[in-house]
Amino acid sequence: MDMRKSYERAAALYKACSKKSVLNEKPAINFIKDSRNFWYMSDSLKEDGTVKSSYTLYDYEKNEKCPLFDEEKVLELVKPLCEVKEDQLPLENVVFEGESKLYFNLKGRVGEYCYDTKEETLTRLNFELHNPDEATSPDKNFSVFAKDHNLFSRNNETGIVRQLTFDGCEFLDYGKRWLPASELYLEAPPMRRKPAVVWSPDGKYFITYRVDRRLLGDLGLVQSVPVRGRPRPNPYQYRYAVPGDEHILEGEVYIGNIEKGTVTKVLLDKEPIVLYLLAMFDADGGSVKWTKDTHEVTLVRYDRFFKTIRCIKINAETATAEVIMEETYKTFGFVEYYGSASQENYSEMSMRYLPKTNELLWHSEIDNWSTLWLIDLNSGEKKVRYTHDGETFRRLKYVDEENRKVYFTAGGVDKDIDPYYQELFVADMDSGERTCISTEKDEHFVTFQPEGLYYTDIHSTVQTLPETVVRELSGETRCHLETCDISKIQDLYLQPEPFEAIGRDGKTKIYGLLIKPADFDPNKKYPVVDYIYGGAQRINTPKAFQFNAMPGANPYGSLEYLAHLGFVGVIVDGFATPLRSKEIHDYIYEKAEECCGITDHVLAIKQLGERFSWIDTDRVGIWGASGGGYATARALLEFGDFYKVGVSLCGNHDQAIYHAHWGERWIGEYSEEKYHNQANHNFAKNLSGKLLIVHGDMDDNVHPAASIKLISALIEANKDFDSLIYPNSTHAVARFKYVMKRKWDYFVEHLMGCEPVRDFDILPAEEKNAKNKEEKV
Repeated sequence: MDMRKSYERAAALYKACSKKSVLNEKPAINFIKDSRNFWYMSDSLKEDGTVKSSYTLYDYEKNEKCPLFDEEKVLELVKPLCEVKEDQLPLENVVFEGESKLYFNLKGRVGEYCYDTKEETLTRLNFELHNPDEATSPDKNFSVFAKDHNLFSRNNETGIVRQLTFDGCEFLDYGKRWLPASELYLEAPPMRRKPAVVWSPDGKYFITYRVDRRLLGDLGLVQSVPVRGRPRPNPYQYRYAVPGDEHILEGEVYIGNIEKGTVTKVLLDKEPIVLYLLAMFDADGGSVKWTKDTHEVTLVRYDRFFKTIRCIKINAETATAEVIMEETYKTFGFVEYYGSASQENYSEMSMRYLPKTNELLWHSEIDNWSTLWLIDLNSGEKKVRYTHDGETFRRLKYVDEENRKVYFTAGGVDKDIDPYYQELFVADMDSGERTCISTEKDEHFVTFQPEGLYYTDIHSTVQTLPETVVRELSGETRCHLETCDISKIQDLYLQPEPFEAIGRDGKTKIYGLLIKPADFDPNKKYPVVDYIYGGAQRINTPKAFQFNAMPGANPYGSLEYLAHLGFVGVIVDGFATPLRSKEIHDYIYEKAEECCGITDHVLAIKQLGERFSWIDTDRVGIWGASGGGYATARALLEFGDFYKVGVSLCGNHDQAIYHAHWGERWIGEYSEEKYHNQANHNFAKNLSGKLLIVHGDMDDNVHPAASIKLISALIEANKDFDSLIYPNSTHAVARFKYVMKRKWDYFVEHLMGCEPVRDFDILPAEEKNAKNKEEKV
């Protein structure tokens, strides 16, 4: 095996992932306000082999795709206003509304522009209507923004700014969560995020919260290598709550009346509504649902330990609330996480309040299986169940109140396919009778047109390329839009193979995928690398095709690169992971060390070794980042006779010093005894394999102390290990090319038993600089 050539092929794939190399993998669908149409970016190959992304319109009436606007005309209009590179449109924050209004910002320029596609005129707006830092009302009359810890509104016709709140102060902010270290100290573009403001459909009211950090404990970081200013190391302090703290991050709910200019605290039984998991109340309102015709809004609220979940209905006119649904779990609630538990990175609570009939569509796992229910709020009766035992309700997609139909995705209904595959169903709201309207036995990413006229469907598996289509409500294909194109990386892409194994109980099927080495020869023996993410809020194994829907993504846990170096790559979903039964998921409760079922990972790989003679189960390694960094170290500490080499990146090795909402959901209320077994440092004496620990020195998500605490225990136990502190890295330390190269080298040397190519640069400086310049334009 020519190791340098293997490195070169792995590096070629890595470079391909640093920019768009796969065309039309997963187009983002943007429905157009006051229209039946939508737009998206369509990719095509230019003659020089580079990728061109074009603004493309789907015209509902004509049932065809066409250019959204004349890009050459817009390009000529903006050239005098900003730098244009290689005739690329320098547009950001693009929004299209109505029949002809194209709104956008220009890269590197302040201000928003509107291009009328019919009149072919370009106008600079007096005030930005789609500013990523502001929440603009649906009628665009007002925008709300955060400043100096308070909320302000701006009349977008007159420009008059009005202060809405006055008691905000340091660590007591309206509509704001947290400011990452990267914005304060590192050369990273500011994270542009709207205030947590969700408008009523008529633009008269909005809901928000006030976040209180005043009594939280402090954590500190030191930037040892400042990127600007004097060389003196920079101290950085921030508020952070861990399990067992008396005070944790809390938010109180408020209602804003834009006409009166008031923001009023919402009361429930004369007490404020306190939110503990603010991620479920995001600026896009995924778990905040306004009714269409009444000034009522619903949201979900957990108690501190995520056992009791409530659906709360708020009357915006009176700023008063009532509980309309409540359930209590013996272990933990999880239903609000289902929207982002797989490859859809969007957390949304599947619920819908129906005011005309006083009913509630409600997602529940209280009976062991993820289920969608119709609740009669007058009697409290669970009237209709749309999914059954052995099936997994996934996401509520559209509710047709007039015709009493509900559209949703579910898995496990068709017993002949992977139970994680989402299929789309339509059900009669009253009888519960349902029909599967997905035809392909694939993973389906479905988005409904806001009026329910049609839906888009991006479907694939890890062995089939994504197709993007428009479908009628019957499921019939209305228009085929795009087919994913991998021709640019065809000679480098290694197709994963799904597999099944049997879990620890001896009967339950578990699922995963493997990637064969690029030089595969069935007569040889190959070492194995297991990619793991130990967080209990997601599954590990992709179910749809995945390469680089966004630049910089690492396909299949970067196992594709390792396969080019001669490794078998494996991903497994064992017990203690979601999207099966609640009983399987509950294996994680009070046992964070389950790490998405490491026991089942071991069993699955051993079964693969029995099935395939070319898998060498005497040479198994593992790597992961964040929760996967924790799981990697745990695998070597607990299963050291099986896992011989591990690369642990930014691991949260002790939940007692990680976010309170994390440990307290999975483990429960803090006690030293209860949190003892999950802490990796308590088992440092068990290390027998080769372990590389990597952490960023500016990681304000998982504090470096998590890794340093483990390092200290390994030193105390007189163990050999390797470690790397990466300067000026936040939590995403895995993205750095040096860390990637160290990972390759570590497995090649210690698991494969070969000499790494030490002088190899996987992304030479000139290519990296060119890439950075391209991103800044």
